Amino acid sequence: MTRRPRRGFSLVEAAMAAALIGGLTVATLQVVGAAGASRATSARALTAQALAHDLLAEILAKRYTEDAQNETIFGIDAGESAAGERSTLDDVDDYHGLDEKPPLDASGATTPYAQAAFLKRQTTVIYLDPTRPDGSSPSLTDQGMKLITVRVLSNNKPIATATGIKSALADGAPK
Repeated sequence: MTRRPRRGFSLVEAAMAAALIGGLTVATLQVVGAAGASRATSARALTAQALAHDLLAEILAKRYTEDAQNETIFGIDAGESAAGERSTLDDVDDYHGLDEKPPLDASGATTPYAQAAFLKRQTTVIYLDPTRPDGSSPSLTDQGMKLITVRVLSNNKPIATATGIKSALADGAPK
């Protein structure tokens, strides 16, 4: 009696093929998932940079001091408020201590950035010692320069920072 060759797959061969296909599917999904997470992280970082630079540009467009000759209050002056809209903030140091979550535009509206709702924006303004422009040793007195730092945080971790220097000379008031 002669054996005829069998056609088709055995149960063992079918199980091995299914395991191989399953393994390849899992590996593919991990790669796709990692790419998606990376894309989301990149989008959040780009949004944070845009938010930091937008606010820094707004601040740098303001005057150096309330009154170019005599500023007695560092920070928000009487009649000014950073709550909601920032239209009453008229000089650089009015922004000191600004803390927003979510970040808002100058009119108090939410920003158009999709990721912004999950971010927080903090601002510091200090007198700058001209001999140390990195801000490592802030000046206790006004020497004609202010260092503005805008930080954007996600889960209380900084993900973007923008810094700028405003000079009293920009307003035509020599110090």
